[in-house]
Amino acid sequence: MNEQLMRFLGLCRRAGRLIWGADSVNKAIRERKALLVLCTADLSANSARDIAYAAQQAGVPLCTLNGAKEELGFAIGKVCGVICVTDKGFADKILTMLHEEQITDDKGHFPPEQNPHTPHTQIRRNNHGYDD
Repeated sequence: MNEQLMRFLGLCRRAGRLIWGADSVNKAIRERKALLVLCTADLSANSARDIAYAAQQAGVPLCTLNGAKEELGFAIGKVCGVICVTDKGFADKILTMLHEEQITDDKGHFPPEQNPHTPHTQIRRNNHGYDD
């Protein structure tokens, strides 16, 4: 897992904006407190199914981390397979970090078609100011 992400999850934990454990996360989802749910790759099938169903019903984003429970436990100080974030700012930052990790290569470079620094195509306007 990305070390920067792990440090940020530790910060979330210290700020009191994380809930961990399948039962507690399920409860937070039902109470509409969860804004983002993160599962580890080695979460049990039953727990993963229950969490995925609850998150889908509540419209909460669910991401699966590619690490084990022990890695997540090292970052937040509790060994668990699922956590949820209860702060919008933290959730948005984590989603951004996960997106950047997913689309960059090992050296942090974007593929050419996804490079945010390439110029976007211009929208052509007709004589009346409307899109063609």
